[in-house]
Amino acid sequence: MKRALFAFFLLGMAAALLAQNSLTKIAVVDLDRVLSVLSDPQADGGEFTAKRDAIQAELNRRGAELLELKARLAETTETGLKSETRTLEREIKERETALRAYLVESREELEREGAKLSVSDAILTRLHAVLREVAESEGYTMVMDKKIGRGVLYSRNSVDITGKVLEKLQGRGKR
Repeated sequence: MKRALFAFFLLGMAAALLAQNSLTKIAVVDLDRVLSVLSDPQADGGEFTAKRDAIQAELNRRGAELLELKARLAETTETGLKSETRTLEREIKERETALRAYLVESREELEREGAKLSVSDAILTRLHAVLREVAESEGYTMVMDKKIGRGVLYSRNSVDITGKVLEKLQGRGKR
């Protein structure tokens, strides 16, 4: 009798554990990968790309001017023209300082503009709808970001639904 009760108890515990395990099914998604696919560099009509290209052209132009000044400095140093050498050294220093400032300012501007493009409310709303659809259709009760430090320390590839989410998102975008 005691054996039967003990066996019944163990069976009940096993059933409870199985039921508990089936209640929580967790999936992971590589959010950075999904967002990189969703972020459209042409979403602003190409303004960001044009601005980036213009900045690069200006950096190239200023860099070429500096190289030319440095070549002239080398020539004047060889010929011994001290006053022209000092003038060129001063001009090179000023232009290098201006170039560094332009580079920092431009980088910050592009980062601000890029951040505006990368994750809009529309993208997040669409992503949430697709995540919910995939999670519900696959029976997941929770979806977490796959990156370490964002809540997941380990995951098996079998619970990674990034591919399914991307398929759904890209399929919806073509309609």
